[in-house]
Amino acid sequence: MSNYLNPKQDGHFKDLSFLTFVEVLNDNRHDKILTILAKDASDKMAVILVSKTAFESDESQKILSKCNLKLDLKNDCYHTLNGLLPSEYQPVRYSLTYPASAHHISKARAMTPFFRRYCRVSSPGLRNLFAKCVILLHK
Repeated sequence: MSNYLNPKQDGHFKDLSFLTFVEVLNDNRHDKILTILAKDASDKMAVILVSKTAFESDESQKILSKCNLKLDLKNDCYHTLNGLLPSEYQPVRYSLTYPASAHHISKARAMTPFFRRYCRVSSPGLRNLFAKCVILLHK
């Protein structure tokens, strides 16, 4: 019995245990994103982008009371603590490209944190600048 639902039948996955880890394509600790290359039993490749999602503010009291903390640093009234939360307060988003072509894999490998941030921040500005240049050229 398979541990996942067949995506060809209904498009849903229970988990990704049918995939075997191959390598980490990107590890962006700042944005909390991990991009993994994996393959299935028939050597079809998959690119999985795993990212942490935002906390739910209405769960604030539970986040305070359910944490398991260990003191890391104390200075006067400032404390730095490392902690663990129960999994229900740590949602994760999976973006799956399956089957992934060589193009998908090279694109995932090439997306460095700087390039990703540059595209997100600069693309709208560059499009606006390009549009203004085109308008000026056609006057």
